[in-house]
Amino acid sequence: MKKTLFGFLAALLLIPAVWAAEVDDLSTTDANNTNASYGFPEGMAPSAVNDNARAFQGMIARWYQDISGAITAGGSSNAYTLSASRTISAYEDGQVFLFRAGFANSSTASLNVDSVGAKEIKKEHDEGLTSGDIEQNQMVAVVYDSTADVFQVISPLIGSGYTDPLTTRGDLLVRDASSTTRLAVGVTSGAVLKSDGTDPSWGSVAATELATAATGSIVTWDTSNDATLISGAVTSGLVLTTNGTGTSPTFQDLTELSTPQATTSGTSFTFSSIPTGTKEIVVQFAGVSLSGADDILVQIGDSGGVETSGYVATGAQLTAGGNDTTSSTAGFIVRVANASSAFSGTVTLTLLDSGAFTWIASISGKNSTSAVQSGGGNKSLSAELDRVVITRTGTDTFDAGSVNIQSSR
Repeated sequence: MKKTLFGFLAALLLIPAVWAAEVDDLSTTDANNTNASYGFPEGMAPSAVNDNARAFQGMIARWYQDISGAITAGGSSNAYTLSASRTISAYEDGQVFLFRAGFANSSTASLNVDSVGAKEIKKEHDEGLTSGDIEQNQMVAVVYDSTADVFQVISPLIGSGYTDPLTTRGDLLVRDASSTTRLAVGVTSGAVLKSDGTDPSWGSVAATELATAATGSIVTWDTSNDATLISGAVTSGLVLTTNGTGTSPTFQDLTELSTPQATTSGTSFTFSSIPTGTKEIVVQFAGVSLSGADDILVQIGDSGGVETSGYVATGAQLTAGGNDTTSSTAGFIVRVANASSAFSGTVTLTLLDSGAFTWIASISGKNSTSAVQSGGGNKSLSAELDRVVITRTGTDTFDAGSVNIQSSR
């Protein structure tokens, strides 16, 4: 009798107290699941196995109830409550609940499980719910986020589908301070899309936003990729010309006429600052004469100065009585021959080779004695031509007429 009673008492001591443990209490490390209340520790009494097995099954069943949608949430439309099958005394990160909504929501909403505390339900990680996101009887799955202390929705929401905010043909989607919104096209025809640096809008390009605009102005982009105006308020007949990469184009007259110079005295006349890119220069003479029998020379130069040698040039005077020719290496020569001659005509200079800076001269005109002047030649410079000089072959002085040049690009 004593032995039997002793054995019964020993068996009672070995039987663990079964309590409402939950799946959340289990360890992901197998060897750590040794709790005698719901596990299967080494040496446990055979009579305790069935109780622990039933406790383990109940644990799984309660967990399944909480994630299967079997429980309908109570509370109100924006303050849901849930009586879980599990015993929930505190929320744990990653804890999942799937419930049937007892109400539709009309704004932001919260969930309170087993009175642990109401936590806001968020969609898309950190967005509050909007009206109609949850419908009555909808299955809603949430997971607790301990970092943000909220429940994140992990199931599709009724209101989460894309709602097209565009209502009119031509509308645009833009982002305002907090959300994507509609930029209506309902503006005057011809308006342009502008930005104030923060938000886009439809409008016109005001003069103060670019420059004082005139009819015929052209919009271009500067080196900062900003729009700027090339004014159309310019002289008629100008040509829009590019000025190279990184420089805005400009309206220009590709033919430029310099200021005439009187040749009534002096020994030479210089035309400098000839535009870059010039490809033709017409030297114009009107009744130009010298004090003696010298001939007229046209010389060219570059940034290194005027060239006084290296010309291959010939000038001729043609008369009814015969021809009179002369050559020069000091410049393109216009044959004059005597003090009574006054030359009117042109010396046309054209660029033959921009790499070698080679220029060709063509001479045409007449003098006061009814003789015809003709001639030509060539000359290469060291750099781009930027000056023209009119002088003479000897020591005579100019005593009549005027001279000018016209340059073309």
